[in-house]
Amino acid sequence: MTYPGLIAVSIFVLIFSWNELLFSLILTGGETRTLPVMIPSLVLHTGTLWGQVAAASIIQSIPVLVFIFFIQKKLVQGLTFGAVKG
Repeated sequence: MTYPGLIAVSIFVLIFSWNELLFSLILTGGETRTLPVMIPSLVLHTGTLWGQVAAASIIQSIPVLVFIFFIQKKLVQGLTFGAVKG
């Protein structure tokens, strides 16, 4: 009975942890950086590299969108399971 709710929660945890900036900023350093940490480094004092920011943002969001596309049925089922009594 709790299976759909647990699936929905795990999907949200994946999405929110994928874009975690502060945790990645603290744990990475030097030459190793994750995409959420790399994107703010493209804002320079001389200007912003908008092309690279847009490309990195799209590349960062593709895995989550593909995951949601495949798991969409379980996500909707988990979110609406407790709302309707049958």
